[in-house]
Amino acid sequence: MKQLPLYLIALVAVVAMAAARMGLHPVLGKELPFLTLFPPVFFAAWLGGLGPALLATAATTVVALYVPVYGLALSGVAPAGVTLFALLGAATGWLGESRLRAQSRAEAAAREAQAAARRAEEKAAHAAVSEERYRAFIEQTAEGVWRIELEQPVSVQLPEDEQIDRFYEHGVLAECNDAMAHMYGFARAEELVGARLGDLTPRSDPNNLEFLRAFIRSGYRLTDAQSHELDRDGNERYFLNNFIGMVSDGQLLRAWGSQRDVTLNRQAEGVIQASEARFRSVFESGMIGIAFWNGEFMTEANDVLLSILGYTREDLRSGLLRHGRLTPEGYEAADRQATEQVVATGSCTPYAKEFLRKDGSRVPVLVGGARLSADLSDAAFFVLDLTEQRRAESRLRQAERIEVVGQLAGGMAHEANNQMSVVLGATSFILARRDIPKPVRQDVEYIQQAAERTAAITRQLLAFSRRQILQPRVVDLNAVLEHLEPILRRTLTEQQKLVLHLSESVIPIRADPAQLDQVLLNLTINARDAMPDGGTVTLETRNARLTDHDVAQRQGVTILPGAYAALLISDTGQGMDKQTMKRLFEPFFTTKEVGKGSGLGLAMVYGIVKQSGGYIWAYSEPGLGSTFKLYFPSVAETPAASPQPVIEAASTATGTVLVVEDDPLVRSMVRRALNEAGLKVIEAANGQEALTVVQSDGPRVDAVLTDLAMPELGGQQLAHRLIEQYPDLPVVFMSGYTDDDVARRGLLDAGMSFLEKPISPEILTRKMRQVLEGAPRKA
Repeated sequence: MKQLPLYLIALVAVVAMAAARMGLHPVLGKELPFLTLFPPVFFAAWLGGLGPALLATAATTVVALYVPVYGLALSGVAPAGVTLFALLGAATGWLGESRLRAQSRAEAAAREAQAAARRAEEKAAHAAVSEERYRAFIEQTAEGVWRIELEQPVSVQLPEDEQIDRFYEHGVLAECNDAMAHMYGFARAEELVGARLGDLTPRSDPNNLEFLRAFIRSGYRLTDAQSHELDRDGNERYFLNNFIGMVSDGQLLRAWGSQRDVTLNRQAEGVIQASEARFRSVFESGMIGIAFWNGEFMTEANDVLLSILGYTREDLRSGLLRHGRLTPEGYEAADRQATEQVVATGSCTPYAKEFLRKDGSRVPVLVGGARLSADLSDAAFFVLDLTEQRRAESRLRQAERIEVVGQLAGGMAHEANNQMSVVLGATSFILARRDIPKPVRQDVEYIQQAAERTAAITRQLLAFSRRQILQPRVVDLNAVLEHLEPILRRTLTEQQKLVLHLSESVIPIRADPAQLDQVLLNLTINARDAMPDGGTVTLETRNARLTDHDVAQRQGVTILPGAYAALLISDTGQGMDKQTMKRLFEPFFTTKEVGKGSGLGLAMVYGIVKQSGGYIWAYSEPGLGSTFKLYFPSVAETPAASPQPVIEAASTATGTVLVVEDDPLVRSMVRRALNEAGLKVIEAANGQEALTVVQSDGPRVDAVLTDLAMPELGGQQLAHRLIEQYPDLPVVFMSGYTDDDVARRGLLDAGMSFLEKPISPEILTRKMRQVLEGAPRKA
């Protein structure tokens, strides 16, 4: 189709030639040479090339030979001429074709050159735009962009460590953006360019070594790899890197990359991880029950809460732990109020309630909650098991009741001892007469016996209430048991036996030996009564140390860790159930038949042990016997020898005794007893009156006999004041009761004389004569 115009030119040339012939014939009037047909052929061949030339040659030949034109004839028409004409036309066409092809090639080359120039211009323009955009990007991006050149290529065939050494040795930062410079504490990129790799990423940091090892192992391409580096001030920085290395002929030449500063992210992750670790430690610590709630059931709970509720983790996953299943009736209002408070403020004040355990039992708890979402679809609550607290409160209430009873018992015993002193004194005065009838004497003896029994009961009450006056000394438990063993054996029946297991080196304790005897007798008699069909009572001594673990096991009881001497009394009797064990040391509680026990025995034992600074615990189960463990604090002293009985010689000492007693009946009885013994008596109703008497210019006072418990100024305070002023003035105390302060301070350990109420006239006069016999006269 592109050659069609050229063929048309050839035809036009032929037509023009024919027209020329026709136009010239009238002028020439003769035959035209055949070669005159060549111009149109040459014109067509030069312009159109081989194809148009051949067309023109053939067309001209046909016109010349076969188409008569007004009878014109051509000269020289012969086969040779026609052949020559055809050859010349072909040759001319070939020349024209060659010219046209050369011209076409030249034009194509020109067009290609123009296109290449246009492409080069476009590429240059695009490169300029790309460079501008690249520069704008790397300068504006928050990520650091960099290029590291190696001063000497590093062979990738070297071992990893050698490649890393060479990388540190020859790596230089050849290019970077301002963002990267800022990451290292520089203002502009120019300040950082030229820095060596070892200055940026310390080789001593194992994180960086792992980073480069990963770079090598990955084929020198890393994505989102973390590195640990230092800025110009030595501050630690963490980066997330994309790293590409250029390798040529087995040599690492350079590396490009980008990095993002994730220091704050790393720090935030550290804070989050630390917070998560703290929460997890609290969640799993076992201190308190913690759970999460989605509004319907628990989604997560720690082991403490599951233990409190008696459920398993499988129960939790199956959705069994729902509010309705866990909460008994009666707490709807409290739960609703707590929920409203959580909605309003985000949390609620902890409140006490109960949960239903899986087995149906109830557990007292303290519950607090907080919402984690606005619609309460995610909430947390905390549960504190109050079981031990309730038990401790129960024990405290019981102890308070016992304390109240003890105070009442102590007060009653004090008053009873005063009255029994009067009764015993009066009966002694009556029985001392020789002129009373025998029936009257017998009645008075009955009164005296009843008073003595009442005095024994008051001593039990005082022991229970821990208000009796102890006379402690350092003793050896083994010696006490060996001394009392014959008496203890006689308390048992023939079917019962006593076994002693005594430690060879039991540590000494400080206690009242008479009270220890009372404790052993009471516990042995109880063991005897618990074995009606026979059995064994075992007494054992050993050294013990109460540790912090032992203290933790006895919640609600204040225990001092340290060294103790332990006394264990065990029997093989009937044992006790849990209900009996709970009330074991309560006053007036007994399992014996009416008339067989007062219920004060174990209460008295408990009081004596506690007043001696010790502890007592009981262990028993029905049918398995009972064991009582008594712990007495050790002392670093040598036990004193047991006092030997002294045969007293008759004393005829005389003098003046100041009697200080607030009860007028007791005071009267004491005055009469001392007067009948030949002693002079001055009376005072309280300590203040006594001070006035001693300090006055009245009769000389040789000794003071004072009650301990008195209003205004007690006997203890009176003694302190008198001793300050008159150090050699003897003071004798009398009481059937004292307060805790007197017992704690060990008043009698200082050598003070003491008379326990009720006091008989004989004991009273003997004691005062002994005191007066060894005392200088005062005032």
